[in-house]
Amino acid sequence: MQANAKRNYLTYVHAIIMFVIMFGVGTLPTFGQVTPLGMKILGVFLGTMYGWIFIDLLWPSLIGLVVLGLTEYTTIGEAFASALSTATGIQVIITCLFASALEKIGATEVLSNWILTREPLRKNPWLLIVTLFLTIVIGTVFGAGIALVFMIWSLAIKAAEQCGYSIKDPLIAFIMTGAVIMCFAASCIIPFRGAALMYLSFYIPVGGEIEYAPFIIFSAVYVICLIAAFLFVAKFVMKIDVANFTLPDAEVDRLKSLKATKQQKIGCGIMIAYFVVMMSSAFLPKGWAFTQMVKTMGLLGVTTVALMLLALVKDDDGKQIVRLAACHGSVPWDVVWLICATTPLANAMESAEGGLMATVSAAVTPVLAGMSPTLFLIAVVIVLGVLTQFTHNLVLGAMFIPFLTPILLEMGGNGPLLFMFCLIILNCAYVTPAASMQSAMIHGHELIGRKAAYTWGLITLVASWLILIVIGIPLGNVLW
Repeated sequence: MQANAKRNYLTYVHAIIMFVIMFGVGTLPTFGQVTPLGMKILGVFLGTMYGWIFIDLLWPSLIGLVVLGLTEYTTIGEAFASALSTATGIQVIITCLFASALEKIGATEVLSNWILTREPLRKNPWLLIVTLFLTIVIGTVFGAGIALVFMIWSLAIKAAEQCGYSIKDPLIAFIMTGAVIMCFAASCIIPFRGAALMYLSFYIPVGGEIEYAPFIIFSAVYVICLIAAFLFVAKFVMKIDVANFTLPDAEVDRLKSLKATKQQKIGCGIMIAYFVVMMSSAFLPKGWAFTQMVKTMGLLGVTTVALMLLALVKDDDGKQIVRLAACHGSVPWDVVWLICATTPLANAMESAEGGLMATVSAAVTPVLAGMSPTLFLIAVVIVLGVLTQFTHNLVLGAMFIPFLTPILLEMGGNGPLLFMFCLIILNCAYVTPAASMQSAMIHGHELIGRKAAYTWGLITLVASWLILIVIGIPLGNVLW
């Protein structure tokens, strides 16, 4: 009882501090090009981040939107409208529903049993983990990354429980965190899709086109090195126990003897068809009507149709197996609201009337201007790696890529390499909950926990710094 009372007391103290930051920073003197409005926006951002770190993810997100609406930047209604229009938040909801529906119909169980009974994966648990990560990478390349993340989450939890692990075991947090990080790292491999395409729109007007082949090679080498770094840290530094992440022979024989039910077979068929459809645009001619329809529907449209098909499946008694209303319980609503809240907050931080980004730009320019091209690249990757943990990565990309590229080109530096550095390091935004959507997914899941979220976020950042500086610079100078 005393421990609970102390926790309650600390929560109240943290809440007071959060509100003091939200409303107090706006009363402080301005600095640089920051306007009085910019100080208020900064206060809301810092206060909300404090709440995310020390209190909770859900209600500080809501309060942050309310306080942002009390500034002259926007209204409360407009702040919530901007938050709820975030496409990524909707994607998280729909893909979570899909993963939950697959679990309820038994498709995830069938897949888990099949993987755990494969002989090569049984002999080496680390090979099993690598297989899960590579599945995420390949699926992301072909456009099914987020959906695969939630499926791997369910699969990892179920497999670990079957192997006797507690759901709070560091192994589960490691696999779940790694699934998200490998998904968003792999999203940078294909230059004409997703995050890479958005960041290229910032670079091309000032740096020109980048050839696809070296782009793909550079990104793929980074992802492979990141997986290797993850495994090295998990095995030799964190010393995560994976010895039992396999099943005894008797249990394997039992699982092999299980026959999938008709409903499970239907669920597996829908799951396989879903991923075939999602990946089809990478293989089929772009002129086909089917390919164009899939592209138009996108992740949300295809996943929603798959959900409908799962909801239509009934058992032998004619009862609906998957009730979508029940699946909503699997949606991490605190993560959804965190993702939604970051959009209006990021827009406010980027706004010209606040002057915040202009101040950051003015502070960074003199530091970078007198460096050699190689030192310039190292400084950029370190500075942006730190900044992206506190400011939305897309905001930084929109501002710094067109700003830094001309400076490096004037030095005679490697423009495409600078872009690859920016693209990769800005997507390493995992340390704080506010850093990015992918960071929100990690920090918001109770099975990962805050300690593991901060630890693996920092490991990802440091590993990426080392990979880009030690391997990326010589590789990039060969490719371009």
